[in-house]
Amino acid sequence: LLNTPGIDYGCVLDKRIIPLHPGDLMAVVARPGHGKSSWMAYMAKRTANRIVENKQENKCVVYVSWEQPIEELEAFFQSGVNYNSTDLAWGRVPLDLVKEHSIKRINLPIWMIGYSIGDADKQKPPMTIDLVYETIRAIRYEYGLEPELVLLDYLQIIPITGKRVERVEQVTEATINSKHLAKELGVGIIAGVQASRQADKHKEAPPTMDEAQWSSAIEQTADKQISLLKASKALELGSYIDVGGSEYQVDDGLLIIKLLKQRFDSGTGIWPVYFEPQTLIIRDYTKRSLG
Repeated sequence: LLNTPGIDYGCVLDKRIIPLHPGDLMAVVARPGHGKSSWMAYMAKRTANRIVENKQENKCVVYVSWEQPIEELEAFFQSGVNYNSTDLAWGRVPLDLVKEHSIKRINLPIWMIGYSIGDADKQKPPMTIDLVYETIRAIRYEYGLEPELVLLDYLQIIPITGKRVERVEQVTEATINSKHLAKELGVGIIAGVQASRQADKHKEAPPTMDEAQWSSAIEQTADKQISLLKASKALELGSYIDVGGSEYQVDDGLLIIKLLKQRFDSGTGIWPVYFEPQTLIIRDYTKRSLG
């Protein structure tokens, strides 16, 4: 199994973090507004584009959201070189261009499971992990598609059917169920994790492993765990921040990624990347001599 290429990350992480293999659970920890959902959308779109490039017509990506309606997520996946998700949200994009990108979006194999704004007044069953599994099973058997990657956004609000339990117990069960789902489907899963307010005490560093809100089960169960810090949320634009012993100037795109855990290799490291959440583009920072 470990001889398979796995899912890579398209940035400096490819040299530091083992690719995501079938059965792996990766936790992405961040405070609200620091890029957790947009980084997961980036991974979804990147993986879907690779599926198209490799002409794997029986593969797909499944994005499950408990937080955002699917219409908001769709803005991520429809954005491109001609406009971004912010332009789309403001209504700045000509309708003909939106229609053109919508046709391209049809060919991008990302399936979304979640609630729709259009169904806001309708009663719906709790979207448990079991329901997600049954939906993915339907995608498999009715459409002949095998998930290459599943994304769960986010872990601490996954409901538990028929139980009234304490929040910690609920999150623990949701975490364990997510790992079981990865193994049952034979697919890599990336799960978003909300960091606690404790992380705000060290604003210039990404959250630590024990700051995953409500549960140590996330720390114990995940095969890989990273945390994110959007530098402009912590410091003023134009100021400098130390990342791994080097200084970087804070701009809107500076995202700091910290490796907290990975099985089979070193579980530490911290790196800066340039990330545009509006277009889901990531680039590495490079240093060059100015002579």
